[in-house]
Formats: sequence, structure tokens, C-alpha cells
Amino acid sequence: MFDWDDLRIFLGAARGRSLGAAAQRLGIDTATVGRRVARLETALKSTLFVRSSTGLQLTAAGAQLFDIALDAEQAMETAARVTRPDLVAGTVRISTAEGFGSAVLAPALPQLAAARPGLRVELAAHAGFLSP
Repeated sequence: MFDWDDLRIFLGAARGRSLGAAAQRLGIDTATVGRRVARLETALKSTLFVRSSTGLQLTAAGAQLFDIALDAEQAMETAARVTRPDLVAGTVRISTAEGFGSAVLAPALPQLAAARPGLRVELAAHAGFLSP
């Protein structure tokens, strides 16, 4: 069995195509990246990178693990969002007068969407009288 953090570091090395680039991206030492990738290779009993003067190249096993690791990374990010009590997500439908909806609310929605990507806003602007 291997550690998720080793897989995360493997992803950084694969994306950066060098131990140094991965270290810089992850905020850790280059030697640590090398040790963690070596530990992952030992745990999996497989060579994941071909090392050369031009950087790291994924082997066939490394490319296969990379695809799997991307899915695992997505699953970990999704799991982290579930445990965040401050996360705002879901669909909100706002029914408003046409003038207010188009002049005030609609221009503000892009900023809200950027700040709360899990939130989906449906704006229903109506002409005339709205029943509460």
C-alpha cells in the first residue's frame, strides 16, 4: 500500500516534468520529491519515470498511474468540499421585477459565480406585479 501524499507528489513531478519544478510547485525540497517518488516506485514495484538530463518522462506504468491519480485527486478534492461547512453550493432561484433583475442583480451574478463556483443561480425577471 502507498500513501496518498506520495501520489500527490508523483502528480506534481509528472506535471512539472522535473523534480525541481515539482518541488517548487508543491513548496517542498527537491530531495524530498525524489525520495517520495522512489518510495512510491518501491511500493508499486514499478518504474514510473525515465530520468534524463532533459527531465522526467513517464513510463507506460507511470502514464497509467497518472490517469488513475488524476481521478484520485478529483475524488480527494470532492471529499474536501463535502467537509467544508462554509461551502455554498446548490441551485438558488431568484424571482424579481424585470428592471431590478436586469439593472442590479444580473450584473452582480458573474462576480458571485466566481466567488462561489458550486452555486447555480437562476434569475427569473418578470414584468409587472409579482406575488410574494
